[in-house]
Amino acid sequence: MKMNDFENLITQLFGVWLKEFENEGEYGFTHKVEKEINVIAYATNLTPETEYSFIRTN
Repeated sequence: MKMNDFENLITQLFGVWLKEFENEGEYGFTHKVEKEINVIAYATNLTPETEYSFIRTN
C-alpha cells in the first residue's frame, strides 16, 4: 500500500473523528515515505524517546 492510499483509508475509516480533532494535534503521521507500506503501527503518548527506541529495534 502506498502512503497516499493509506491516508485515504484512514480518512474513510475515521473521517468524522479526524474532523473532530483536526486542529488539536491528537493524530498525525510521524514518518511519510513514498515506498510501499508493509507494516502499520500506532502509538499513544508518543515521545522522541519512544520513537527512537522503535526505529532502533525495527
